[in-house]
Amino acid sequence: MSDKPTPTKDTSVAVGASIELLGFDMNAMLAVTEENDIRSVKALVMPGITNSPQEITMKDLIDAFKEHNLEIPEEGLKNALKYAGFGNDLNGIKIRLNQAFALYDSSITEKSKALEFAFSISITSAKGTQEGDAAVFEIKSLSFAIWNTTRQGVLSTLGMGNIDDLVKKLQ
Repeated sequence: MSDKPTPTKDTSVAVGASIELLGFDMNAMLAVTEENDIRSVKALVMPGITNSPQEITMKDLIDAFKEHNLEIPEEGLKNALKYAGFGNDLNGIKIRLNQAFALYDSSITEKSKALEFAFSISITSAKGTQEGDAAVFEIKSLSFAIWNTTRQGVLSTLGMGNIDDLVKKLQ
């Protein structure tokens, strides 16, 4: 019998952080595990737990970029947004982060599947046109999502419906 203690498993290390990214609360975690001399690295980024999706105004987003010395041509952006039907009041345009999820797992041998992700934002306009402007076409909200995950808990937060499910409701 040996007096030397033996570890019950290989060493694992995990680091987690709550961060703010351009005005949005996020959680991040990095874990490194070693089992049978095989090292595995996992990284996770996901929204912070909140009661409702987080919103910031376009003006606040521009200011966040400026704080990091990233200049945004504000007048050009206003003109582009007005042309696209959002109006040009940067405080009236809100960006909502519906989902920002990324999971990397180095233990997955097929590298195209090692990164799982979902990203979704919605942009809303409180008032699409300025007074005196004739609105032929006005965008009230616009949503964008891209994903490769099949996790239902993540997919349910994208803020986008499934076209097939929506068409079935019409029958």
